[in-house]
Amino acid sequence: MKTIKCLSAWLLFCLSWPLIADPAIIHLAEQPTWQRLLHQPSAQSASEIDDARFFLSESRSSFDELTATLKAFQTDPRTRCRFAARYEWLAQQLDWQQQRLTATDCPELMTWMEQLNTQQVSLIFPTAFMNSPSSMFGHLFLRLDSESTQNDLLAFSVNYGANVDNQDSSLTYMVKGLGGGYPGTYTVVPYYEKVKEYNDIEHRDIWEYPLPLNKSQIRRLMLHLWELKAIEIDYYFIDENCAYRILALIAVAFPEHDLLSEFQGRAIPADVLKATFKHGLTRAPEYRTSLATELTHAFAQLTSLEQQWVTQIIADQQELQTQAFLRLPEASRARVYETLNLWLRYQLSDAGSAVDESQLGYQLLLARSQISTSSDLKTAATPARPEDSHDAYRFGLGVLHQKQQNSLLLSGRVAYHDLLDNPSGYLAGAQIEFFNLTASIDNSARIEALTLLSLKSLAPRDELISPLSWSFAIGTKRHAFSPDNSELLHYLDGRVGQTFGNDNNLYYLLYGINFTQQSAQPDQPHSLAAVALGWRHQGAHAQWLAEYDWRRDVDGSQLEWQQFSFGYQYNLDKQSAWRFDYLRQALNRNYQHALQLNYYLYL
Repeated sequence: MKTIKCLSAWLLFCLSWPLIADPAIIHLAEQPTWQRLLHQPSAQSASEIDDARFFLSESRSSFDELTATLKAFQTDPRTRCRFAARYEWLAQQLDWQQQRLTATDCPELMTWMEQLNTQQVSLIFPTAFMNSPSSMFGHLFLRLDSESTQNDLLAFSVNYGANVDNQDSSLTYMVKGLGGGYPGTYTVVPYYEKVKEYNDIEHRDIWEYPLPLNKSQIRRLMLHLWELKAIEIDYYFIDENCAYRILALIAVAFPEHDLLSEFQGRAIPADVLKATFKHGLTRAPEYRTSLATELTHAFAQLTSLEQQWVTQIIADQQELQTQAFLRLPEASRARVYETLNLWLRYQLSDAGSAVDESQLGYQLLLARSQISTSSDLKTAATPARPEDSHDAYRFGLGVLHQKQQNSLLLSGRVAYHDLLDNPSGYLAGAQIEFFNLTASIDNSARIEALTLLSLKSLAPRDELISPLSWSFAIGTKRHAFSPDNSELLHYLDGRVGQTFGNDNNLYYLLYGINFTQQSAQPDQPHSLAAVALGWRHQGAHAQWLAEYDWRRDVDGSQLEWQQFSFGYQYNLDKQSAWRFDYLRQALNRNYQHALQLNYYLYL
């Protein structure tokens, strides 16, 4: 229904309000755009925003909120500036004479819009950072580009994150994050700050995906971002997290796509990114390497002699002036200078500036400028894109051969990736598993293993970078105490160590402590010293993993556990694979052998 147009915008609401019938309001309240503006995943669901300041009605339903919004626009024109995206959409739908807000109407809003001057929006995906619970799955945020921005580092970015207490430990953060214990807010900050945080300090590669937004879509997104200014929304690590909230912003620009309903219960950044591709909402990305990636790649290209000079100069900067070094060919010295400069930038990003390091940087730049030979160090190759990775949920169907018997195996994993899964699009050497259940069925059904959480970070070290490798796991697994008796052992396991090699061949040693409790003897927990030695190999279409795991009690209970495991997975495609596992276990000298063959489907 069209309202009667008025000559004055101030009289518009007074004259039009009585003519808006309930059917028209109901029709507008059912529109996807209105639901996206209220952060309702569907017409039947309630708004996911918790802050009362975001609403004008008590019930917060689509219909009541629309009615209250129209009434507020009638009685208090200032409300138009507070809920600018609502106003301009309703003005367009009801054919009001004044459909766009101006600097005269809302000076503060329009000044903010002019400062950002957004002409293009990109979806930004920093890869996983295993040493932070909030970043293990990666992250998503937006970059706002303007025509005047010659360097995208000078653009602004839109981030959603939890307002955490800096005094909280990582464990406290995870507990609160899982239970909505933190308020989350949208913030607009310079893009270079986010690049410094993710690319330089946390050494995470970044993928930048342009969104195909027209001017009207960008304006609606920006006006809605203004509506969300300082609004608090409970942060949930699993579902209503950074990825989901950024998707909610994108959904305002693309209301015709049912984006949010796909992520009720779980929102992993990589899956959210894939959803935007599925709906055709993202274009081919740009790849921004981290300092760690650049340094590792540059050092690998040096000859053994050049690598030796790099490590010698790091140990003693006076080596730069020795005749032995200066007699090297100019091309070799150029590669050494450039690699040292990358190393210096890497050190500064970790430890901050120091006088001697600043002097070294000046020496390196001066020495390199005196060599006319152009650099032949190649940049790091672009890896597989995150949207091309396998999906997070995994279903398995297989056969278990144990004790001369065959059993049917069923397994399901909620998320996300282990060391034998196809690594394309994932961080090499990283394992993150939530709720991985395996059950066997023969004459009866029984649980073979239940992993509640398993984390593993195997980052290889070299002469320049020495990251710590670590693992953490909590769950239960069946073990044989005798040929005729097996029990579930509940465990909590934490280890640290080192990894060597490269992404295709990882050799690791992890040591720590394991707390174990027998299901039949819950009052007798065991504390075990634990050591694991392993090797992982990546082939063209398959992965191999071999590991020896030894545990021995430290509390006098004489419990000893050993396991040798070998796994091989052949990838049929990115969403399916065959996996073979061999396990040889010994619990207090009671040996058990098992063979498994599984077909895995990733969903």
